[in-house]
Amino acid sequence: MIGFGIIPQQSFLVKTVAKGFGLLMTCYFWVSEKNAARYMSHLEARVAHLEEAIGYRVWSGMPKPAYWFWGTALITPLVYAGLMIFWIYGLFFVG
Repeated sequence: MIGFGIIPQQSFLVKTVAKGFGLLMTCYFWVSEKNAARYMSHLEARVAHLEEAIGYRVWSGMPKPAYWFWGTALITPLVYAGLMIFWIYGLFFVG
């Protein structure tokens, strides 16, 4: 809000720091999201191994999604890339 003039702020430094912080937080949350996805992927592999060992097919028997190309592996990077472009544009082109 400060970085884009919604809350009036005359200081160029404060606006720039606010926009830079927004970009930094976007990067932080993207890395956190990737780490959580990596952790979930590990757990899915572990569940598949355990189910095989005990003869269950609850998780591994679940049907695959119909839209394999339109999942979180595609959407998540697009969302974060869009947010990063927003912050970079604001940092360099918005007063």
